[in-house]
Amino acid sequence: MYRTVLFLSLLALGFVGPALASGDPEAGLPDVWVGCPYQDVDPDGNPICLEELPAEDPFDGALARAVATAEAQEPAANCRLKNEVFFWTETNWLRVARGLAANPAPCTEYYISVPPMSNQKTEPRRNQAAQIRALGPQFHALFDIFLADATGWVNWVAENRHRFGSEEETWYQAGVEARRRMALADRDFDVGSGDSWLVNDFNTGTRRDGGTYFGLDLEPWKRANMRALVRGLHEGPADGSLGETRGLAQVAIQFTHQNIPFVDEYKADWKAWLEDEAFWADIAEHVRWIGKEVYADSRHWGTPDTSRNARSRHLQQYFFHVPELAEAGPESVAVARGYLRESFLPLVNGTWAALGPDRFTPLFCCGHGETMLPIERFLAYVTEELFAVRQYAGSHPQGAPAGRLGFTWQPTNNFGVSPAEFVAAQEAIVARIAEAVRWGYREGGASPAGICSPPGSEVDWCAGGREGAFFTDAWRAFESWD
Repeated sequence: MYRTVLFLSLLALGFVGPALASGDPEAGLPDVWVGCPYQDVDPDGNPICLEELPAEDPFDGALARAVATAEAQEPAANCRLKNEVFFWTETNWLRVARGLAANPAPCTEYYISVPPMSNQKTEPRRNQAAQIRALGPQFHALFDIFLADATGWVNWVAENRHRFGSEEETWYQAGVEARRRMALADRDFDVGSGDSWLVNDFNTGTRRDGGTYFGLDLEPWKRANMRALVRGLHEGPADGSLGETRGLAQVAIQFTHQNIPFVDEYKADWKAWLEDEAFWADIAEHVRWIGKEVYADSRHWGTPDTSRNARSRHLQQYFFHVPELAEAGPESVAVARGYLRESFLPLVNGTWAALGPDRFTPLFCCGHGETMLPIERFLAYVTEELFAVRQYAGSHPQGAPAGRLGFTWQPTNNFGVSPAEFVAAQEAIVARIAEAVRWGYREGGASPAGICSPPGSEVDWCAGGREGAFFTDAWRAFESWD
């Protein structure tokens, strides 16, 4: 359906060798990338160098505008609903950023996470943050503070524990060290321009305050450690040379998927966590946004004969179960409640095509909500997710999420389509999100209906539903404290 220009964005995973950890910034690079300002690869996967970013949309505008209207962009004169859009990305972060920049919303700030090096998860990638900022003052890069993995920050803490006085101090120093690495000349995260960090993630160990769960050791993620980490990330080096920056902390999807069979147990965990006043007071001081990964499962989307409002309501019950529980809670959760009202955002499912969490071992440990949908159906699905968030914000003007929302981006070719089709699908998803954000959060405020049917368009992107899908009412349990 679309003419696709295969402009692959900085897929450096296969070209960067382990020499990065040695401190030599050019070691292990292909010759063509040595001293290159903008490293890229061609459609055949060969490294190439760009002296500057293309003056035109790298997709020639064909796909980025495939679902957009011809109506001119209006100026940002009165942004009553300030919009902040976040993407956690595992791959193709520049494809995401460029696709959003092809159809920007005037009242929106875009935050794109840049994953660390694949072979050394404590090292930021080179020359990526600047390319995101080059798309305009609305675009900002977030360094993905990847905790797990054998080369992540959990491992750094274990290897450096002997250098510091306590485990918590080591986690604090991990945050400080991450800030130092972000500021290296060839990493170039600029906090003065709005770049920051993203903690990946507060997981079940944070929710349950350490221990083990389903045989997994979650002790490193206990709350005291996470409090120390974000304090170090916020403050940076003691001499103040890098300034302070409050970033984003994600609360992981791990064991919290929409189709978990143990919702009551999970709710009890959250009740105890919300009552930890010291934790939430620390987080409020050091973390600007907290995002809950709520990757809805299309098998619970509802069938095509259900109403849009019914589908939206069931998505909202899952997306906002954390702030709903806090709002229903007693005075003992007042600190958490106040912080969530100002800082909470849902991170919804932008990943196509994802297997369900019930395919993994242990069950529900990993993955996204299932999105094994034809791409046309997924475009409707992601639109209705965004509609649900925007509609909820409009009906809760004094609390979360206001103009904040986020997406996960981990494209997986589980349908085995051709490379060209897979790239085209990714571009279409970003284009649909960009257009929906523009008309749902535009200048002067906007109706959620613009997300579904932009002005001048005859297409209704919210004619959704999936054959065989069914609603779950399990998440209504979070609407009351008892």
